[in-house]
Amino acid sequence: MSIQLHPTILREAFLYFAKFPKLEGVISSIFRTGNPAVDGYADLKNQVSALNPNSLIPDIRNFLFSSNEEKLKQSIDDTAGTFMLLDYGQLSCSQDQIKRLNDEIEFGIIIARKIDSAKFDLAEIIIMQDELLNMMRQVRAIMIEDSKYHPFIKQISFPHRISPWYARELQNATGFSMMFSKTGIDMV
Repeated sequence: MSIQLHPTILREAFLYFAKFPKLEGVISSIFRTGNPAVDGYADLKNQVSALNPNSLIPDIRNFLFSSNEEKLKQSIDDTAGTFMLLDYGQLSCSQDQIKRLNDEIEFGIIIARKIDSAKFDLAEIIIMQDELLNMMRQVRAIMIEDSKYHPFIKQISFPHRISPWYARELQNATGFSMMFSKTGIDMV
């Protein structure tokens, strides 16, 4: 996968994971300005609106994707119910014996919700955590099936890691994260 063939790796990730949450939640969470100044905005919105399949796990009501911590805090403030956050991290490059550039980008998804521990007892929190974990398991099962044919997921490395996730600074949001890597030749 070269950058010449795939110059929009973050958009590819965004469009792949946008099929999981409720479609209306994806559109209302991501597309907030009515008159965008950035080229490609309308095209991206049209691509999301045309996703088929979509709303694969409709209990995930919102979709967030930002590396801007302030924007993320504001978006989580505005959410109600469960959200999926697509996160991306380090891009690495190494060279193999035949001088090919082998690239890797780290991705993670978080499925969480704001949980005010003062409003819920421990039994309620256990039930909510189980629901969040089961949503993550559904996403993982679909990803594993998609890895057989979907161009974006084919290069995702399995195994991956699922961990409990908690962010006090993000409205006490809690849930689960799944970390994985996408690898390819001359990808970055």
